[in-house]
Amino acid sequence: MNILKPPLLFAILLALAIWVLSCLWPENSLQEQMGGLETILEEDLPMIMGNSLLSRSYIPFKPEILGDIVSEPVDYCGIGYLSNFWPMDLVWDASKICEEESRGQWWRVNENWFGTPEISCGLFQVNVLVHLEYTCEEMKNQEKNVLAAIKIYESEGWKAWYNSARKIGILP
Repeated sequence: MNILKPPLLFAILLALAIWVLSCLWPENSLQEQMGGLETILEEDLPMIMGNSLLSRSYIPFKPEILGDIVSEPVDYCGIGYLSNFWPMDLVWDASKICEEESRGQWWRVNENWFGTPEISCGLFQVNVLVHLEYTCEEMKNQEKNVLAAIKIYESEGWKAWYNSARKIGILP
């Protein structure tokens, strides 16, 4: 008989609790309340069973609203979405960079004032202090963020996302 070990059981219960809360709380309130738990689930707990149990689909998401109908969440870092913009020979690497940078959370903003200042926004975490032609609000738009990332890639290559590119093996 296969019995769930305590860490796995805890992870499952935590993911279930977050999903239930995402159904009960208004969207903005949930984002403010749950920001810390998203970080714990994604970065601190070990991934269990590949990319299934603790993947984005079990963490609160912001579904697209179409009138009175709530559509399925879109995997903005997935090959399916990114292949609409990136050339096929780059789409796999772009997907990995996007996932590493934002975990597909298009609303994510990273502010860092230690060392080199940055305000990075959106799927590809475009630093609006370096790329002055963009605003953080614009970079929260999925399509604009992806198009900006392509322009940045064309001028800087994957070096623009140096830490992520090294972590996932694109750069040495």
